[in-house]
Amino acid sequence: MSTKHELLCREGFFTMTIMAAASREGKTLRDVVFAAGAAAREAAAQYGADKVVNATVGCYAGDDEKLACLPVVEQLYRSLPMSDFITYAPPLGLEGYRQAVIDETFEGCRPDGYVDAVATSGGTGAIHIAIANYSEVGDAVLTTDWRWNIYDCLCQEIGRDLHTFSMMDDQGHFNTAAFSAPSGFAAPHPQHAGQQPDGLCPVRCRMGRCPRSLPPP
Repeated sequence: MSTKHELLCREGFFTMTIMAAASREGKTLRDVVFAAGAAAREAAAQYGADKVVNATVGCYAGDDEKLACLPVVEQLYRSLPMSDFITYAPPLGLEGYRQAVIDETFEGCRPDGYVDAVATSGGTGAIHIAIANYSEVGDAVLTTDWRWNIYDCLCQEIGRDLHTFSMMDDQGHFNTAAFSAPSGFAAPHPQHAGQQPDGLCPVRCRMGRCPRSLPPP
Protein backbone atom coordinates (compact mmCIF):
# COMPACT_ATOMS: atom_id res chain seq x y z
CA MET A 1 0.00 0.00 0.00
CA SER A 2 1.35 3.41 -0.93
CA THR A 3 1.56 6.16 1.66
CA LYS A 4 0.90 9.89 1.55
CA HIS A 5 3.04 12.61 3.08
CA GLU A 6 2.03 16.23 3.55
CA LEU A 7 4.86 18.60 2.66
CA LEU A 8 5.08 22.33 3.32
CA CYS A 9 5.84 24.60 0.37
CA ARG A 10 5.57 28.35 -0.18
CA GLU A 11 1.93 28.12 -1.22
CA GLY A 12 0.98 25.88 1.70
CA PHE A 13 0.66 22.14 2.13
CA PHE A 14 0.51 19.66 -0.69
CA THR A 15 0.17 15.89 -0.68
CA MET A 16 2.76 13.60 -2.26
CA THR A 17 1.92 9.95 -2.85
CA ILE A 18 4.77 7.48 -2.55
CA MET A 19 4.02 4.48 -4.73
CA ALA A 20 6.51 2.16 -3.04
CA ALA A 21 5.34 -0.06 -0.22
CA ALA A 22 5.70 1.42 3.24
CA SER A 23 8.22 -1.27 4.15
CA ARG A 24 10.45 -0.11 1.28
CA GLU A 25 10.58 3.56 2.25
CA GLY A 26 13.81 5.09 3.47
CA LYS A 27 16.02 2.20 2.44
CA THR A 28 19.67 3.17 2.20
CA LEU A 29 22.92 1.29 1.82
CA ARG A 30 26.38 2.59 2.54
CA ASP A 31 28.91 -0.12 1.90
CA VAL A 32 32.06 0.35 3.97
CA VAL A 33 34.24 -1.52 1.46
CA PHE A 34 33.23 0.63 -1.49
CA ALA A 35 33.49 3.72 0.71
CA ALA A 36 37.02 2.71 1.68
CA GLY A 37 37.84 2.12 -1.97
CA ALA A 38 36.63 5.58 -2.89
CA ALA A 39 38.73 7.05 -0.08
CA ALA A 40 41.78 5.16 -1.36
CA ARG A 41 41.28 6.54 -4.87
CA GLU A 42 40.95 10.06 -3.52
CA ALA A 43 44.10 9.61 -1.46
CA ALA A 44 45.98 8.29 -4.51
CA ALA A 45 44.92 11.33 -6.51
CA GLN A 46 45.99 13.65 -3.70
CA TYR A 47 49.22 12.03 -2.52
CA GLY A 48 50.24 9.94 -5.52
CA ALA A 49 49.40 6.38 -6.56
CA ASP A 50 52.84 5.18 -5.47
CA LYS A 51 51.99 6.08 -1.86
CA VAL A 52 48.58 4.36 -1.65
CA VAL A 53 47.69 0.69 -1.90
CA ASN A 54 44.01 0.06 -2.56
CA ALA A 55 43.30 -3.47 -1.32
CA THR A 56 39.58 -3.02 -0.69
CA VAL A 57 37.96 -4.85 -3.62
CA GLY A 58 39.33 -8.15 -4.89
CA CYS A 59 39.66 -7.39 -8.59
CA TYR A 60 42.22 -8.68 -11.07
CA ALA A 61 44.60 -5.92 -12.16
CA GLY A 62 47.46 -5.76 -14.61
CA ASP A 63 50.96 -4.43 -14.00
CA ASP A 64 49.59 -0.95 -14.64
CA GLU A 65 47.22 -1.44 -11.66
CA LYS A 66 44.19 -1.08 -13.92
CA LEU A 67 41.27 -3.49 -14.04
CA ALA A 68 42.20 -6.38 -16.29
CA CYS A 69 40.85 -9.62 -17.69
CA LEU A 70 42.71 -12.88 -18.16
CA PRO A 71 43.64 -13.03 -21.86
CA VAL A 72 42.30 -16.57 -22.28
CA VAL A 73 38.91 -15.46 -20.89
CA GLU A 74 38.69 -12.51 -23.26
CA GLN A 75 39.75 -14.70 -26.18
CA LEU A 76 37.08 -17.27 -25.38
CA TYR A 77 34.33 -14.68 -25.00
CA ARG A 78 35.17 -13.05 -28.30
CA SER A 79 35.15 -16.41 -30.06
CA LEU A 80 31.62 -17.32 -28.96
CA PRO A 81 28.72 -16.83 -31.38
CA MET A 82 26.30 -14.07 -30.49
CA SER A 83 23.50 -16.62 -29.96
CA ASP A 84 25.41 -17.96 -26.95
CA PHE A 85 25.35 -14.49 -25.39
CA ILE A 86 21.69 -13.67 -25.91
CA THR A 87 19.97 -17.00 -25.32
CA TYR A 88 18.49 -17.92 -21.94
CA ALA A 89 20.63 -20.25 -19.88
CA PRO A 90 19.10 -23.09 -17.83
CA PRO A 91 18.12 -21.90 -14.32
CA LEU A 92 20.73 -24.16 -12.70
CA GLY A 93 23.44 -23.27 -15.22
CA LEU A 94 24.89 -25.19 -18.15
CA GLU A 95 25.46 -28.81 -17.20
CA GLY A 96 28.91 -29.02 -18.83
CA TYR A 97 30.09 -25.87 -17.09
CA ARG A 98 28.77 -26.97 -13.71
CA GLN A 99 30.60 -30.26 -13.94
CA ALA A 100 33.78 -28.49 -15.03
CA VAL A 101 33.50 -26.22 -11.98
CA ILE A 102 33.22 -29.24 -9.68
CA ASP A 103 36.21 -30.95 -11.30
CA GLU A 104 38.31 -27.79 -11.11
CA THR A 105 37.33 -27.16 -7.49
CA PHE A 106 38.18 -30.58 -6.07
CA GLU A 107 40.60 -31.95 -8.69
CA GLY A 108 41.81 -35.25 -7.21
CA CYS A 109 40.31 -34.63 -3.75
CA ARG A 110 36.60 -34.93 -4.47
CA PRO A 111 34.77 -35.96 -1.27
CA ASP A 112 32.89 -39.23 -1.05
CA GLY A 113 29.42 -37.73 -0.94
CA TYR A 114 26.84 -35.71 -2.80
CA VAL A 115 28.40 -32.86 -4.76
CA ASP A 116 26.65 -30.51 -7.15
CA ALA A 117 26.98 -26.97 -8.48
CA VAL A 118 24.48 -24.25 -9.33
CA ALA A 119 24.73 -20.99 -11.22
CA THR A 120 24.25 -17.80 -9.22
CA SER A 121 24.05 -14.10 -9.96
CA GLY A 122 27.60 -13.44 -8.84
CA GLY A 123 29.09 -13.84 -5.39
CA THR A 124 26.24 -11.99 -3.70
CA GLY A 125 23.79 -14.41 -5.26
CA ALA A 126 25.82 -17.32 -3.91
CA ILE A 127 25.74 -15.86 -0.39
CA HIS A 128 21.99 -15.31 -0.67
CA ILE A 129 21.44 -18.92 -1.73
CA ALA A 130 23.58 -20.18 1.15
CA ILE A 131 21.63 -18.14 3.70
CA ALA A 132 18.22 -19.02 2.26
CA ASN A 133 18.88 -22.75 1.91
CA TYR A 134 20.90 -23.53 5.03
CA SER A 135 19.02 -21.49 7.62
CA GLU A 136 15.42 -21.04 8.68
CA VAL A 137 13.42 -17.88 9.36
CA GLY A 138 14.52 -16.55 12.73
CA ASP A 139 17.91 -18.28 12.66
CA ALA A 140 21.16 -16.47 13.34
CA VAL A 141 23.75 -16.17 10.57
CA LEU A 142 27.38 -15.78 11.58
CA THR A 143 30.06 -13.92 9.67
CA THR A 144 33.08 -11.74 10.34
CA ASP A 145 32.86 -8.17 11.57
CA TRP A 146 34.68 -6.98 8.42
CA ARG A 147 32.19 -7.81 5.71
CA TRP A 148 30.13 -6.51 2.83
CA ASN A 149 27.22 -4.49 4.22
CA ILE A 150 24.97 -6.29 1.76
CA TYR A 151 25.10 -9.34 4.06
CA ASP A 152 22.96 -7.43 6.56
CA CYS A 153 20.39 -6.70 3.86
CA LEU A 154 20.35 -10.28 2.60
CA CYS A 155 19.51 -11.51 6.09
CA GLN A 156 16.94 -8.82 6.85
CA GLU A 157 15.08 -9.41 3.59
CA ILE A 158 14.40 -13.08 4.42
CA GLY A 159 13.96 -12.89 8.18
CA ARG A 160 17.40 -13.94 9.44
CA ASP A 161 19.50 -12.25 12.12
CA LEU A 162 23.09 -11.44 11.24
CA HIS A 163 25.66 -11.82 14.00
CA THR A 164 29.36 -11.08 13.69
CA PHE A 165 32.55 -12.09 15.44
CA SER A 166 35.95 -10.41 15.55
CA MET A 167 37.84 -11.73 12.54
CA MET A 168 41.33 -11.13 13.95
CA ASP A 169 42.73 -11.69 17.43
CA ASP A 170 45.24 -9.47 19.23
CA GLN A 171 48.12 -11.14 17.38
CA GLY A 172 46.61 -10.48 13.96
CA HIS A 173 45.65 -14.12 13.40
CA PHE A 174 42.26 -15.49 12.46
CA ASN A 175 40.16 -15.47 15.63
CA THR A 176 39.35 -19.18 15.88
CA ALA A 177 38.05 -18.84 19.44
CA ALA A 178 35.52 -16.14 18.51
CA PHE A 179 34.46 -18.06 15.42
CA SER A 180 33.92 -21.31 17.33
CA ALA A 181 32.09 -19.83 20.32
CA PRO A 182 29.29 -17.47 19.24
CA SER A 183 28.28 -16.78 22.82
CA GLY A 184 26.57 -13.51 21.97
CA PHE A 185 23.70 -15.12 20.05
CA ALA A 186 20.13 -14.56 21.11
CA ALA A 187 17.85 -17.27 22.43
CA PRO A 188 17.33 -20.22 20.06
CA HIS A 189 14.31 -20.50 17.85
CA PRO A 190 11.97 -22.96 19.65
CA GLN A 191 11.33 -24.95 16.48
CA HIS A 192 15.06 -25.59 16.00
CA ALA A 193 16.11 -26.15 19.58
CA GLY A 194 16.92 -29.81 19.05
CA GLN A 195 18.82 -29.47 15.78
CA GLN A 196 22.08 -27.97 16.99
CA PRO A 197 23.81 -27.92 20.40
CA ASP A 198 23.17 -24.17 20.53
CA GLY A 199 19.81 -24.40 18.78
CA LEU A 200 20.69 -21.69 16.28
CA CYS A 201 22.04 -23.41 13.20
CA PRO A 202 24.33 -20.53 12.20
CA VAL A 203 25.36 -20.39 8.56
CA ARG A 204 29.09 -19.74 8.43
CA CYS A 205 29.00 -18.23 4.98
CA ARG A 206 32.49 -16.77 4.78
CA MET A 207 34.14 -19.91 6.08
CA GLY A 208 32.32 -22.28 3.76
CA ARG A 209 30.80 -24.32 6.61
CA CYS A 210 27.08 -24.99 6.72
CA PRO A 211 26.35 -27.02 9.87
CA ARG A 212 23.06 -28.34 8.52
CA SER A 213 24.76 -30.13 5.64
CA LEU A 214 28.29 -30.80 6.81
CA PRO A 215 29.53 -32.71 9.84
CA PRO A 216 31.64 -30.85 12.38
CA PRO A 217 35.38 -30.74 11.51
